[in-house]
Amino acid sequence: MTGDEISRVYIPHLKTQFEQGRPLLLTGAGFSASAKNIEGKNLPTGRQLKEILWPICFPASSFDPDTSLQDLYQYAATRHASALKEVLTRALSVDHESLPAWYSTYFSLPWARVYTLNIDDLDLAAARMFDLPRKINSVSALSSEAGVVGQPGHLDVIHINGLLADIPDGVTFSTTQYAQRLAGVEPIYRRLTAELLTSPCVFVGTALDEPPLWQHIEMRRMRGAGHNQREFRPRSYLVAQSLSPARQALLAEFNVVWIPMSAEEFKNSVLNQLGEASRNGLARLSEEAGFTLKGKTVPDIAELALSPYQGTEYLLGQQPIWSDIQSGRAVQRDDDETLWQLVEQRLSVDGLRGIVTISGTAGSGKSTALTKVGLKLAARGQSVSWVSPEGDYSPKDIRTSTKHLTGRHVIASN
Repeated sequence: MTGDEISRVYIPHLKTQFEQGRPLLLTGAGFSASAKNIEGKNLPTGRQLKEILWPICFPASSFDPDTSLQDLYQYAATRHASALKEVLTRALSVDHESLPAWYSTYFSLPWARVYTLNIDDLDLAAARMFDLPRKINSVSALSSEAGVVGQPGHLDVIHINGLLADIPDGVTFSTTQYAQRLAGVEPIYRRLTAELLTSPCVFVGTALDEPPLWQHIEMRRMRGAGHNQREFRPRSYLVAQSLSPARQALLAEFNVVWIPMSAEEFKNSVLNQLGEASRNGLARLSEEAGFTLKGKTVPDIAELALSPYQGTEYLLGQQPIWSDIQSGRAVQRDDDETLWQLVEQRLSVDGLRGIVTISGTAGSGKSTALTKVGLKLAARGQSVSWVSPEGDYSPKDIRTSTKHLTGRHVIASN
């Protein structure tokens, strides 16, 4: 990867995404590595956590570096729960006054949502330290409120493995706690893997080796959703200083580009270039997305296509739904590429207001072709509103309702 590739391809792509407030942020331990805890030390690494927990578990024995962190946590949670909570709270509570300024940029961007694998309170510390444009709504994925989002204009930060306040039993840390989550379908992972089909994601400080995440990705692949459907996945980015060739190849199958940088370097080289796009995205997120037709909000395709598990009777002759395209049930037709090139040509002309009409006999695949185009445009970062045929809207209704829209906007109507 070269600097020219970043400036010529990746920064323009991220600008289009952030202008619409679409990207997700998913952070791991590497993202918090530059923060200090209330004892003035950097947040501990895996080995350092083991060194912290060892005296609680085995005070009379010398430290054994080969003991797994998960086993130590399980033992401490069973035998010394109070001491475990106390030492981990001190070790993982972030001192907000010492936070490096670059964290402000991350939490100020117009993310659609933030997911974190960490149980530290970095997000709340950033909210205390910096004048952020949105209020932080910090939620544990293990709580009953995991599906609840904050008020419009707030930034939801979902802690996939639980919150610091929930130590020791309300987090996912030990081997048995991971086993419990792997034993069934996790709503939060199901939601995340569905969102990754339609929203770009920036992964920072993680090699994406979380077993529950890959469990749900494989569940979707086994059902067909996402199999050989890279063209319908938006490009995502993994920011890490090192990544094995095998993991690079695996992630490339999911249209994830590796950016060999630290979190701070990525902020300086990439995120600092998104000023205007960020402001536009924040303005968009503060308002209700889309537009209204006869008093009803017209949804965006990126919002509609979040159910890759949805049942369908497409193969029995019914109209296609989004999961039919995402799963590969809709076969590739000869005219699909011709239609896509025509749409791209129309969109390449600045200021052009035009219509592309798909016509044909009943059952010839018009709806399927339109659905494919809509998903590809959404994956590329284009805002695409979907006008349902059940609404009985006239072309005049649509023209009148869209006069206020700014920027390039695509409206698809079946």
